[in-house]
Amino acid sequence: MSESVTTELFQTAVDKLLNSWTVLQLAVMHGFGGCQSKEKAAWLSYAIDTWFKENNHLDPYEVEDFLTDVMNKEFDTIADDGSVPLMAAEICTIYKLCQNNNVEEVNKRIERLPKANIQKSVRADSDEEEIGTESDCLPNGNNSMDSTAKDTDVTMDEINTTAPSEDQVMDAEEDGWHVVRKNRQKKT
Repeated sequence: MSESVTTELFQTAVDKLLNSWTVLQLAVMHGFGGCQSKEKAAWLSYAIDTWFKENNHLDPYEVEDFLTDVMNKEFDTIADDGSVPLMAAEICTIYKLCQNNNVEEVNKRIERLPKANIQKSVRADSDEEEIGTESDCLPNGNNSMDSTAKDTDVTMDEINTTAPSEDQVMDAEEDGWHVVRKNRQKKT
């Protein structure tokens, strides 16, 4: 198999992995990265692909640090749900599979990816008004959004089959950062 085919396969796999990552998709949907949130997500896929092309061997902890940094700096989001190490490990695994021309296994992994679970977002009870959302970027000046797009606290499911099955919550911290953490259910 040619190198261009495995390169294309890796690019496709990274795109699909990032599209299945609920934390990133919520950040894009809610405009945490500003007006260019979608473009930043596309850039992230390109940057990961380029980074792997330029480096012979990347460890999952390096990819984890990169993903954490991008989410912090580009999307003002702290993913405290355990998904970043899982995404980093999966990206590295898929890269190795692509390098070994194991197309069948890569395709199986891609097919098993769940969709980002942004539909289960729930409206948060918050006294704070959200500032700088994607609605501020609408060209027609209509800044109305449906109730799910205004949420800062959301419940999320697994990002992939290896993710924890517990519900997770995303909170807006006072300093404007968005922290994703496991939901602590009250026991009655």
